[in-house]
Amino acid sequence: MTNLDTKKEAKDKLYADIMDALKAGDDEGLRAAMDSWQSDLETNLMQAHKDWEDSHDQQILASRGIKPLTSTETKFWNGFINRVRNEASSATPQGVFEGLMEQLPETEYVSIVEEIKREHPLLNAINFRFTGAVVKWVVDNSPEDRATWHPLNTKIEKELEGGPITTIDMTFAKLTAYMFISLDMLDLGPTWLAAYARELLREATALGTEYGVICGNGVNEPIGMTRDLDAPFDKTTGYPKKTAIKVNSLDVETYSSILAQLSIKDNGRSRKISEVLLVVNPTDYFTKIFPSTVYMGLNGTYTRDVFPFPTNITTSTALDPGEAVMGIASDYFFGIGSNKGGVIEYSDEYKWLEDLRTYKTKMYGNGKATNNSSFVRLDISELERVVPLIATTEPPKVANLASLSLSGVNFDIAFDKLRLNYTAKTTAATATIACVAKDGDATIAITANGESVDNNGTVTIANNKVTKIVVTVTNGDAQRVYTVDVTRGNPS
Repeated sequence: MTNLDTKKEAKDKLYADIMDALKAGDDEGLRAAMDSWQSDLETNLMQAHKDWEDSHDQQILASRGIKPLTSTETKFWNGFINRVRNEASSATPQGVFEGLMEQLPETEYVSIVEEIKREHPLLNAINFRFTGAVVKWVVDNSPEDRATWHPLNTKIEKELEGGPITTIDMTFAKLTAYMFISLDMLDLGPTWLAAYARELLREATALGTEYGVICGNGVNEPIGMTRDLDAPFDKTTGYPKKTAIKVNSLDVETYSSILAQLSIKDNGRSRKISEVLLVVNPTDYFTKIFPSTVYMGLNGTYTRDVFPFPTNITTSTALDPGEAVMGIASDYFFGIGSNKGGVIEYSDEYKWLEDLRTYKTKMYGNGKATNNSSFVRLDISELERVVPLIATTEPPKVANLASLSLSGVNFDIAFDKLRLNYTAKTTAATATIACVAKDGDATIAITANGESVDNNGTVTIANNKVTKIVVTVTNGDAQRVYTVDVTRGNPS
């Protein structure tokens, strides 16, 4: 039985090797990684085809992304197969076929772009679209002008300004990869061959595009989010990277200072921000971001990716450890399309292995941020978790009596723990009364005309006089004093 976790780890390792080679500019390393990846892809697809032939289980087709072809797509891939077979039987069976991507039906392009957006969160977050065969793409980057109020029938004082307009040259950058197709793959037919080519082109395009979107220096490649568009352009090294902002914590103060910087456009005008994109290296996510943004609730369950501001976080191996990018995703435009009108050409510049045919695939596209201020580069190498401090204090002490009663005495008003002073009367025949004061944790001291009396003790009341009973309640630092003036008979 195939271990899916092992297959995913192997695939992730191949992708990481490809991205590392791209970042290092290592052509040989990139070729080796692409060879390994394509060999793995072909092996898996051939096995899936065998499993499908044995069972005709439609779930196998769905799991491998085998979609029915349109009549145009079927015609294209059948023609492609015939072309390869004819060349294989020629007298000079060595070379490279170029221009495959230029000939793909537009439905295949659209399918590839939509699958990329669905399966790669970063590319789905930005303004990533299929542009067709256009040579230039115009992006409106106009400021938000505000109209002014004036009385009726007066001259219009303000003219709304247009622009600036950003023009992106779609043919300036070509994403190129080599696709090896074994003769055995041709026997599977157009549907399976199309699935193989589509998956290879999709992932190669996604990896190359992701690298360009983040790291591209603008020399025959897109201008990445990390690049400073306001810095001088070098024909060899392109635009330099932006100076990284040191981020040691993701507290409110740090986050708000970054957001404030993003809220100012290149033209100096403010803009509303409802969400930001944060891109980090996958390892940094688990070692730095995740520990800083996961919290346990009162019910014992954890909530992750808790930021001070709405944040769409994604990972990319295009970023080095300790490096991150934050910005407004919709402000990065990437258009991808084809240079229609080309042909599948043959070349002797590259030698293939036995029983393999090599195809050079080119997808035209380009991208850049529409505002240099839309993205900031961050240094999170020393990011530490800020644990919120929760101060625990005892509830304030309360020195209120729960009840107070004097036997045989009628209070002028019913006892209320919030009222401190009372008067009461008793008959001349009542010489003694019992004083009972109740409270949970408090200390109670009782006096009658200044003489101490035990709680629930007896108080002697003089006839025709007023006896002042004082109850002092102490609970920690809190204290309250209740007084009752008791009159016996008719005081002279």
